[in-house]
Amino acid sequence: MRKIISIVSLLVLIFTSCSKENKELLNTIPADASFVVRFNCASLAEKAGLNKEETDKLLKEIGDNNEQSAAFAKIAGDPSSCGLDFEENSFVFGNKNFQALLMAVSDADKLHETIKTMFPEEKDKITKSNGVYVASENSNVALVWDNSRLLIYNASSSGSDIAPGDAAKALLKQDEKASLAGDELFKAFLDKKSDLSIFVSPDAMNDFKDLADIAGVAMNMPIVNMVADARNSMYIDFNKGEIVAKSAMSFLNKEAENHQKELMESLTGKGSDNHFKYLNENPAMFISANLKGEGLVKMLEQQGIMKELGKESLFDIASLLGNIDGDLTCTLNNIGGGDFEINLFADIKDPAVMQTAIKEMATQFMLPVQKVDDNNYYIFTGAKNIYLGTKDKLFYLTTQKEVLNSDYKSGFKKSDLPGINDGVFYFYVNTASIFGSTYALGGFGAMTKDFSISVTDYKSTEMKLRMADANKNSLAVIFEQIRK
Repeated sequence: MRKIISIVSLLVLIFTSCSKENKELLNTIPADASFVVRFNCASLAEKAGLNKEETDKLLKEIGDNNEQSAAFAKIAGDPSSCGLDFEENSFVFGNKNFQALLMAVSDADKLHETIKTMFPEEKDKITKSNGVYVASENSNVALVWDNSRLLIYNASSSGSDIAPGDAAKALLKQDEKASLAGDELFKAFLDKKSDLSIFVSPDAMNDFKDLADIAGVAMNMPIVNMVADARNSMYIDFNKGEIVAKSAMSFLNKEAENHQKELMESLTGKGSDNHFKYLNENPAMFISANLKGEGLVKMLEQQGIMKELGKESLFDIASLLGNIDGDLTCTLNNIGGGDFEINLFADIKDPAVMQTAIKEMATQFMLPVQKVDDNNYYIFTGAKNIYLGTKDKLFYLTTQKEVLNSDYKSGFKKSDLPGINDGVFYFYVNTASIFGSTYALGGFGAMTKDFSISVTDYKSTEMKLRMADANKNSLAVIFEQIRK
């Protein structure tokens, strides 16, 4: 595994020139691609922090006395010697039928020699016809290149009548009219630069679900479809001390944008601070949203999701969700410990609906629910009491008995949460407190400080992962951990 990682690290190292992308490269991406990922190779290499000393070390890990090592040494000294053009950006794209890696080629014959050296088992299988090389072709995968592009093509299943090599060659031949390059929203996506960029069409989620089914991984989960004529773009940057991902929706026409805006307005509104006075200080996990339950139920019913949810539930999910009308806030502390703390608050329209649900829950699950008064209860879990009930039009579930006091106010500070605003949704988790162990998540847990998601309106989302070391670039920190 370390040898493979070393090879990947070395390949990233040589992507050091100023990245660009030509029209011919973009024309290879078909119009029916439901996702495209662009890699800014130059920026990623610089931020990874690899240097000549690291290169020499990696070469020794690969092995000093074989042809592959010598080939890597030659490439490191002269990247153009391998036949690939590392000044160009690279792309991964596809849909439910195929996925492909696209890189620029500077010299097809040099690339031919490189592949024969690096993969000697393939050298007798490489064919050339009309200027196009084909290697490593089987029922699903083909490696194809010409004088300008290298395409590693993977068919999602072997049931297609078209061989993967032929499908890949067809992509190399297509023009702008058959490609995504002519899409105005894709052009706008390309104009904005970042370390990693992801372009997603409305078909992507269903495509991913289909791919999981093909792979034999059952995704028994509801899929909420995007608005037609909308595209979602995500721009990811590896900065000093943090990784920032900004997501933005774009629209082919004003009608589609208005549809998205109206949909969001039917589901949610601007959040408030009304629940914050009840919350614990420095939460390990925090969720805040503003929901219009009736709109949520209507959307889920239209997409057939509510029916599926109802099959698995002992409760009237539609009534419970439809009863939410306003802020929904949840915090967790001391997760996994005996002194855990939980707070859940929801603005509701009808307290009687929640009172009925509490009684049904006690009956269905035979819980030892004890009555405090007509509207308030507690459950003894063996570690501590969990209090639940309604206060006017507020539902609560909490380990804090003090919440039952009408004048209770905690020491929670909104300013302690990074990036929180008065948008429609906010999520925060203190990763250091949950995954802080040296061995958690393969050592990556100890590298991080916290993670947050902030949805500001119907088309904008920001995600941020802050690192424990604020003085180094986040990608360099990740590479250091990989090489350990």
